[in-house]
Amino acid sequence: PYDAGINVADHCQVVNCISSLNNGPGIRVTGQRGMVYNNVCHENDTEGILCENTTACNIRVEFNRITDNDTDGLKMDGPGGLVIRNTCAGNVNNYLLHANTNYGPIINVVSVGDISGTTNADHPYANFEY
Repeated sequence: PYDAGINVADHCQVVNCISSLNNGPGIRVTGQRGMVYNNVCHENDTEGILCENTTACNIRVEFNRITDNDTDGLKMDGPGGLVIRNTCAGNVNNYLLHANTNYGPIINVVSVGDISGTTNADHPYANFEY
């Protein structure tokens, strides 16, 4: 099928990594109850970050920079999980989240310039598209 840069399962932590130019997702999580924190996922052939557990993701995805991936920036296939303080740009879909994913507001600041007047830009859990 495809090769992820980083593959993890249950109770994982992927922290402070760079995963770029892979033939699949930058980071692929197939389990639950883990954390993907402060990573860079750039120019991967599919998703930047893929949480692929369709039963229950329950993954905390926080403070990642996800750019220029060929399909989705951040994709959550299953319910649960928490998505906060991420930035996405240049992906086909920046955020593709399951209907029952918990997340901070997704703020589109493409071509805004000074974002201080943008609604929710000062929200502590905001995710950004730029």
